[in-house]
Amino acid sequence: SSFTLSGALVQTWSDKSGVGNHFEKGAHNNPPDRITNILNGKAGVVYTSGEGLLSASSFVLAQPMSMFVVMSVKSDAGDYEGVFDSDTNHGVQWHPGVGAAGGLRVPFGAGSFPNDGHGVAVDTPYYHTFVINGASSYSRKQSVAGFTNVNPGSDGFSGQIGIGFVPGVGKSLTTDSYICEIIVYNSALSTIDRDGIEAY
Repeated sequence: SSFTLSGALVQTWSDKSGVGNHFEKGAHNNPPDRITNILNGKAGVVYTSGEGLLSASSFVLAQPMSMFVVMSVKSDAGDYEGVFDSDTNHGVQWHPGVGAAGGLRVPFGAGSFPNDGHGVAVDTPYYHTFVINGASSYSRKQSVAGFTNVNPGSDGFSGQIGIGFVPGVGKSLTTDSYICEIIVYNSALSTIDRDGIEAY
């Protein structure tokens, strides 16, 4: 299993890559719940106010990179809330506004993806793909292009990563959501690889 649980509370969400980038309750001390059969028959980790998991050690990843997220937003809490987010250059965040006005965005340093290409409906699972590679960066939702050739700058991840909240900012920036899967690659996915992970 990917999870170490105490009852339904997630104590550790283990990295399956073998690299050892595990996420744990740690100092955050307010873990989310793992709920079975929450997203199309699959288990998910449910985040509400103040909950999150923090990387056990510093996470450093330069561009190019790719990220794949399966999640469902429970409500529009109206803030820049962390999904897979670092305490310095940031990463995938939920932007306020459900529907066309909101969605996921990727702010790295001074640049960021626009967010309205990833607008979603509440309590509806979606999968999102982000390929971060300077001016060649692009995003997709449900295998449909969100933005192409958007330049989020040259920064990558550094520092600790929070799943479900923004570390170093405060527990108030918790994403009110179900998160089922997060996959991070240290390369820009080829079209064949990207299509394969989206099919998965």
